[in-house]
Amino acid sequence: MTGTEIALAAAGLLLASAIALELGQRLSDRLKRSRRRAARSPRMLQFHLFSERGVALNDKPGALVLVLHPYVLYRAQPGQRLDGLTINSLGYRGEEWTKEKRPDAVRILVVGSSIAFGAGVSDEQVFPAVLERLLRELAPDRRVEVLNGAGLGYNSSQQLVALATELLDYTPDVVIVSGGLIDFNAGRLAAIDRSPVNPVYDRIEEVLFDGVHRLRNTLRLSALYRGLERRIEALRPGPARSPQMASALPARDHPGGAARYCATLERMCHLARGAGAKVLILTEAESHLRRVDPVPAAELALRRSKGPAYEEAILAHYPLYVQAGEDVARALGLEHFDLTQAFHDVKDALFVDWVHPNALGHRLIARAIAPSVAALGGLAGEAGDGSPGRAASGAGTEKRES
Repeated sequence: MTGTEIALAAAGLLLASAIALELGQRLSDRLKRSRRRAARSPRMLQFHLFSERGVALNDKPGALVLVLHPYVLYRAQPGQRLDGLTINSLGYRGEEWTKEKRPDAVRILVVGSSIAFGAGVSDEQVFPAVLERLLRELAPDRRVEVLNGAGLGYNSSQQLVALATELLDYTPDVVIVSGGLIDFNAGRLAAIDRSPVNPVYDRIEEVLFDGVHRLRNTLRLSALYRGLERRIEALRPGPARSPQMASALPARDHPGGAARYCATLERMCHLARGAGAKVLILTEAESHLRRVDPVPAAELALRRSKGPAYEEAILAHYPLYVQAGEDVARALGLEHFDLTQAFHDVKDALFVDWVHPNALGHRLIARAIAPSVAALGGLAGEAGDGSPGRAASGAGTEKRES
C-alpha cells in the first residue's frame, strides 16, 4: 500500500469516526431532551429563546418562542396561538388590547413574572383572567378589563422597564405588581461579585459577542462541537446557568438582592401612581412556603427535586423579599398581599412545578385579591358568599385542578 493510499484510508477512517461521533452525540442529545420532557410536569410551559437574527439562545424543546427585545431583553414573539396559550400582537398573554378606553371602563394592569403570566395553565385559568371574570360578576354594569402584562422570567427590573416604556400607555386605573421570587432566584443564580440579575443576561451577552465569530458559529452546527462547549462551560467558574445548577449552590442569598428588589419595586409604584393609577403589591408564594400538613405527596416531590440547599435558602432568605414588599407598601401607603396567605390551610395540591400555581392556585389568588382590587377600582358592591371576597381558606376542600 502506497503512502497516498494509507493517507486516504486514514482520512476515510477519521471521517467515518467523526460522522459516527456526530450521530452518536445527536442521538444522545435527543434522548436527554426526551428524558427532560418526561421528567417535567406535562403542564409546565417550555420555550425556545432566539436572538433577533434567529440564533438560538437555549436548547429547550418548547413550542413557545421568545425573542430578544431592545427594552425588556426578551419577550414572547407576538402573534402566537398554541394549545391553551394566546400571545397577542404586542407579545403579551391574552387577546388583543386597545389603547382607547371606554369612559365606563375600569382597566386593571397586572405586572409580574411567569407566575402572573400563568406558566402551566391555560388562558382562562390564569389569575388575571379569573380576576376579570370575578370583578365583572361583582359589577355587571361596568366594563372591567384586566390586562396581563407579565413576562416569563421577568424580574423587577424588566417589569419596571415594561411599565415605563409601554404598559402605562394603556392608562390603567389599577396596577397590580406581582413579584419577589424571580428576584430572589436571580440573585441566587448570580455570582456574588455581579449584579443579581437573571443569568440569561450573561448568556445573551455571550451569544451577541459570538455573533461576530463566523467560524465558531459554523462549528456550532455540529452537535459534537456544541456538546464539547457545554462540557468546557461546566468546568468554568462563574454564575449558575440554570435552576438545576443552582440546586448545588450553598444556601445563600445575593447580598444586594433584597435591597435591589425593594428599590425597583418602589420605583414601579411611584411610576404607576404618577400616571394616575392605584397600586396593589403582591409577593409571590411557591411550594416550599405552604404552611399546612400533611403536604400533598406531589408537592413533597417538587420540594425534594430542588434539593436541601434551595429549601434552606428560600426559607431563610425569601422572607427578606416579602418584607421588602411590606416596607414599600407601608412607606407609600399602599396595600401589600403575601400570596402565601391565599394558600394557607388549603389541603389540595396547588402547583404544577416547584413555583408555578395550578388552576386551583390561580383561582385562590384571584379570589383573595378581588376585594382589594374592586375597592381600588371603585367598583360597587360588597363581597358575600360566592362573591370575589370569599375567604381563600374556605376553599381548602375544593377538588384539585391540574
